[in-house]
Amino acid sequence: MAPKWNKGRQIILIEKIENSSKRSVTFSKRKFDAFKKANELSNLCESDVAIIIFSGGGKAFSYGNPNVYAIFDQFVHANSQRALNSASHEFLETQDFTCVREMDARIIEAGDNFKLEQERQKNVVIEDG
Repeated sequence: MAPKWNKGRQIILIEKIENSSKRSVTFSKRKFDAFKKANELSNLCESDVAIIIFSGGGKAFSYGNPNVYAIFDQFVHANSQRALNSASHEFLETQDFTCVREMDARIIEAGDNFKLEQERQKNVVIEDG
């Protein structure tokens, strides 16, 4: 029997995929790989990891170890403590907090999307089961 020759792993140029169905499939595969790498990083380095990925359609996907909410709470509390204990407190008071408000809104929106995704997955499991 003759050996099979395949292309194996190839280097892919990083550019936008024009075909929407191919782009969707690639997103799905890469999303899974990103979550897998985050899990490996968390396990190997005993670190807390959170990832939120938004699809082209605006749908949010998240992974967190131990969970996304715990890591966001830890991040927000750590940043607020640093700001309060900083020697440059006066500078921080004069700074425009628009970016902080936008990030808070995004975190809340991502949390809401995460809850909706969890509910959708529960419904899918119930319907299949």
